[in-house]
Amino acid sequence: MLDGIKKNELFSKIRKNSVVSLIVAFLSFLSTMILARLLGAENFGVYKFSITILNLATLLTTLGFPSLIIREAAIYRSKNEWKLLRGLFVFSRNIAVILSLGVLVFFLSIKIYSQNKVGFAFDDIWLLVLIALPLVSFNKLSQAFISSYDFAYLSQISSGVLSPIILVTLSYTLFSLSSLKISDVFYIYFLASLCAFLLNVFLVKKTSPTPKNTTHSSAFKSKEWLSSAIVLMSLSAVYTVNSQIDIVMLGVLSDSANVGIYAVSNRITTLLVFFLSSANLVIAPSLARFYASGERKKTAKILAKVTRISFIFSIVSVVALSVFGGKILSTFGGEYAVGYWVLLILGLSQLVNSASGPVSLLMNMSGHEKTSLAMFTVSFFINLLLNYFLIPRMGIYGAAIATSCSMVAWNASSLLFVVFKMRIFPLVGEV
Repeated sequence: MLDGIKKNELFSKIRKNSVVSLIVAFLSFLSTMILARLLGAENFGVYKFSITILNLATLLTTLGFPSLIIREAAIYRSKNEWKLLRGLFVFSRNIAVILSLGVLVFFLSIKIYSQNKVGFAFDDIWLLVLIALPLVSFNKLSQAFISSYDFAYLSQISSGVLSPIILVTLSYTLFSLSSLKISDVFYIYFLASLCAFLLNVFLVKKTSPTPKNTTHSSAFKSKEWLSSAIVLMSLSAVYTVNSQIDIVMLGVLSDSANVGIYAVSNRITTLLVFFLSSANLVIAPSLARFYASGERKKTAKILAKVTRISFIFSIVSVVALSVFGGKILSTFGGEYAVGYWVLLILGLSQLVNSASGPVSLLMNMSGHEKTSLAMFTVSFFINLLLNYFLIPRMGIYGAAIATSCSMVAWNASSLLFVVFKMRIFPLVGEV
C-alpha cells in the first residue's frame, strides 16, 4: 500500500497520463502541420517565433511557481493546511498578474517611444501576444495545482487538447471561407487561451481537495515561497537553455543541414524517456508528500518502481534503435540516415538518464533545488565547452558526445547526492 490507496492506483494514473500525453503530442504535431500549410513558411515562422517568445516570457511571469505549487500544495494537502494552500494560490496568481502587466507596460512603452519603426501588423501581433500572457501564465499555475491534487492527466486537457483543437478548427474554417491572415491566427490563439483559462478555473475548483466547510481565509509564507520560486525559475531556465545549446551551437559552428539531421535524431531519442517524463508529472506530488512526512520507505518504493519500468522501456528502445535506427531515419529522407550514430550516442545517454530515475525531481520535491541548480549549471558549462571544441572537429557526432557527457554528468551527480545524502537508490529502493 502507498498512502492508504490501492496498490496499483498510482500506476493507473501514470497509464492515464501517458495516454493523454500521447494525444497531446499527436495534436501538437497535427496543429503544427496544418498551420504550416495554411500560413506558409514565412507567416508560420512569425507565428512560431512569437509563441516561443510568449512561452519563454512565462518563465519570468510565473517564476518557478508551477514546480513550487506541485511540491508545497501536496504537502499542505497532506497536513490539512488549507489556509496555506489557498494562500499559495492567491499569492502565485497575484505575482503572475503583476509581472504580466509589468511586461505589457514595458513593451507598450517601447512601442510608444520607438517612433513607429516597426510595421503596424507586427505591433498588432505582439499586442495580442502580450495580452495573452496573463492567461497563459494563469493556465500554467492552474495546471500545477491540478497536478498537485493527483490529477496530472486532467492538467494537460486545457492547453494540450482543447487549445489546439480550437486553434486548428477555427483557422481551417476561416481559411475555407475566405482567407487566413496571420493576425487571425493570433486572435484565435487568444480565444483558445481564454477557453483554456475558463476550463482550468472549472478544473481547479472541481479537483480541489479543500473541504467545503473550510473558511476562505488565507495564510502566507511570501518570503519563503518567493525565494524558492526564484531558484526553481533559474533551474527551469538553465534546463531549457541546456537542452537547446547543442542545436544552437551546431547552427553557429556548422551548417543548417547538420542542424536538421541532428535535430531529427535528437527528437527521436527523447521518446526513450517518454514513460519517465509522463510518470514524473504523476509522482511529483506523492514524492513531496511522503518525503515531507518522513516516509522514506514509501518515497523509495515509488522511485524504484518508476525507475525500473523506465529503465526496461529504455533498454528495449535502444535495442530497437540499434537495429532499425537507419530505416527510421530514412523515413524522414535519405540524407537523415547519416544521423544513425548520433541516434545511438544520444540513445545511450538517455539510457543512463532512465537508469538514474527521477533523481532531479526528487531533489526539487524535497527542497534541495539549490543543489540541483548548481549541478545543472555545471552540466551546462560542460555542454557548452565540449560543443565548442568538438563540433568543429566532429560535427554532429561532436554535438552528440558533448550533450551525452553533460547528461551523464548531471545524472551522476544527482544520483550520488540522492544515494549518499538522502539514502535512496532509485533502482533498488532504500540504501
